[in-house]
Formats: sequence, C-alpha cells, structure tokens
Amino acid sequence: MRAVDIVFIERISRPLFWCYGLAYAGMWWFALLGLDRQGFFTAQPDCMIVPTMLAPLWYCGPSGPLWFLASLANAAMILTVWSPVFAAAAWVDPAHIAAFLPIVMVHAVGLVAATYILYKVVSSLVLTLSSRLQRFAVRIRPA
Repeated sequence: MRAVDIVFIERISRPLFWCYGLAYAGMWWFALLGLDRQGFFTAQPDCMIVPTMLAPLWYCGPSGPLWFLASLANAAMILTVWSPVFAAAAWVDPAHIAAFLPIVMVHAVGLVAATYILYKVVSSLVLTLSSRLQRFAVRIRPA
C-alpha cells in the first residue's frame, strides 16, 4: 500500500474507533438503565415489564417518546446482560451460532475501543494535571 493510502485509512479509522468506543460505553449505560427496576422506566405511567421467553423486556406505549428509549434499553440488555443465554444456546445447538456471532463481534471490538478511549482520556488528564502541578511548584519555589 502507498503511504497516502495508509494515512487516509488512519484519518478515517481513528474517529470511527472513537465513535464505536463511545457507543459501546453508551450501550452499557442503556443496559444499566434498563436493569434499574425502580428507576427511570417505572416512573412512567405507560411503561411496563413484559416477560418473554428469553428475558424480561421493557414495553412503553407508542403514545409517548419513551418507546425509543425502551427499545434501546432492550437491545442493550440483550447484547450485554443476556448474552450468556445466547452463548449457552450456541453451545447446545450450533444452529444458534448465527445469533451469537454479532454479540461476540460487538464485544470484541467495543471493549477494545472503550478501553482505548478510557486510556487516552485518563492519560491526558494525568499529563495535564502533572504539568499544571509542575508549573505551580516552580512558581512557589523560593529563590
């Protein structure tokens, strides 16, 4: 590959990696929002838990704007909390591997991306804090 192609791929892949990592962290936030049985969705009058064969999921009536958030929370819970159920199903019957592979790919890329973002944010905070502390220490040092 030419050097121009590699630079182009880097310029495109870095923002996509950051977006994927932030989306992965958001997915976990929505999963925790959906697991909170005494929180956000229970305070709404048209939201309820619907028991299904796989797992209990949220249902909010189509009249309000919460149906979209409930759908996101359900998808996040299926991809995170209930993924061991899909793993067990794929282990017992190999025909279910097609349902489990997207979950594996979400976690294989998302966990790496979220860890990378956490590393970059924490390291930049530490470097910024240490440089400010060094400047402060230089100012108060007696002559």
